[in-house]
Amino acid sequence: MTKSIAGIAIPDSKLTNEAADLLREYGSQLLWNHSHRVFLFGSLLGGEENLKYDPELLYISALFHDLGLTKHYSSPDKRFEVDGANAARSLLEQHGISKESTQLVWDAIALHQTIGVAQYKEPVVALLYHGVGFDVMGDRFEELSEQTRHQVVSAFPRDGFKNQILHAFLEGFRHKPETTGGLKRIDVIYRRIDDDYLDPLAFQRGSSLGVAGLLNAYRSGNVALANAIGTGVADDKAIYTYVPAIIRYYLGEEAILPNVETHLLSDETQRKYALEHLDELVIKAVGESGGYGMLIGPYSTAVQRAEFRRQVIANPRNYIAQPTLALSRAPCIIDNQIEPRHVDLRPFVLFGEYVTIVPGGLTRVALKGGSLVVNSSQGGGSKDTWVLVGSTATTM
Repeated sequence: MTKSIAGIAIPDSKLTNEAADLLREYGSQLLWNHSHRVFLFGSLLGGEENLKYDPELLYISALFHDLGLTKHYSSPDKRFEVDGANAARSLLEQHGISKESTQLVWDAIALHQTIGVAQYKEPVVALLYHGVGFDVMGDRFEELSEQTRHQVVSAFPRDGFKNQILHAFLEGFRHKPETTGGLKRIDVIYRRIDDDYLDPLAFQRGSSLGVAGLLNAYRSGNVALANAIGTGVADDKAIYTYVPAIIRYYLGEEAILPNVETHLLSDETQRKYALEHLDELVIKAVGESGGYGMLIGPYSTAVQRAEFRRQVIANPRNYIAQPTLALSRAPCIIDNQIEPRHVDLRPFVLFGEYVTIVPGGLTRVALKGGSLVVNSSQGGGSKDTWVLVGSTATTM
C-alpha cells in the first residue's frame, strides 16, 4: 500500500495494520476506499488548521467508522456508529491502549454523523467528522486544491461511491430501523417534483431538488414512490378526455362518474366552437398546473381573450376547453368580516388491496373575492374538512 498520499503518511504499525486487516476481512472495497479517503481528507483539513492530533488514532477511527454496517460487527439493537465504536474499543483494549485514547476513538466513531457536536470536540473527533463530510457531502470542498483531491481519489477511487454507499447504509440497518436516529428508513416517498429533477445521478445532474441514488433504491423495491416515475403523463389535461374510453377498454365498464364536458382544441370542429365561445368557457393549457396558463372566459377581458385566441391558433394541441362551473361557496373570515368565497373539494382515494375513499379531503378556497381560482399559487387558501357522519372510510 502507498505509504504517503498528498503529503499525508499512512500510519504503519502493528496496531494500525491489524485494524486495516479487519477492514479488509469484514468490510468491502467500497468501505476500504471510503475509509482511507476520510482519513486523508480529515488529515489534510487538519493541516489547513494546524491542528495537533494523533494520526494513528485518526486512522483507526476512519478504518472503523463504518464497520458497524457490516454483518460481522452489526448488533441487533444498536446504532451502526456505536457498533463500529465498540469494535474499535475492543481492538484498542487488546493492545493495551490507554483509556483516554480509547475513549477518544470511541467518541470519534460514535459521533461522526452528529451535526453540531462532533466538530467542537477534540481534533481526532472533529477531523473524522470533517473527513466524512468532505467525502460524502463535499463539505469544505473548496479548501483543498483540485490537485490534492485528485491525488487522494486516484489512490482510493470512488467507483460509483454515491450509489453504493446508500445501498451499504440500507443493508447495514434495514433490520433495525429504530436505531438510525437522523437517518430514517422510509417506505413511501410522496413526490411533488418532476421526473427530471428526481435523482441527479439518473436524470438532470445539476438538480439540487432530488435525492442521489433514489432511482436505484426504487428499482430495488426498497422504497415506493407516490407518484411513480412516468405518471406525469396523466397530468396532460388532454388525457382527461380519454378516461371514459380507457375505463371502457381496460375494465369493460362504463365510468361511474361522468367527465366534465371537455373540448380538445387539436380537433378543428371543437376548436372552432371554443374560439366562438371564449367568453363562456375555461381555456386551459394541458401541461400547466397551479392555476397557470388558464383563461376563465366570463371573468376575462377582451385583451386576455384575444391573447388566448392567438395562442390557441398557434398551438391548438396545447389547450383544452371546458364549461365554467359554478363552484360552491362557503363563509370565510376576511379582514374580520364574514364573506362568501368559492371553494372546491379534493377527495383522496387510496388504492391497494381495496380502493378506499379517505373520510375527508382538501377543501381549497379562492380567497380573492369573486375568483374561481382556488390554487394556493394564485392566492388560494384551504379550510378544515370535517366528515360528520360515519367513523370509518368507505371501502369499495
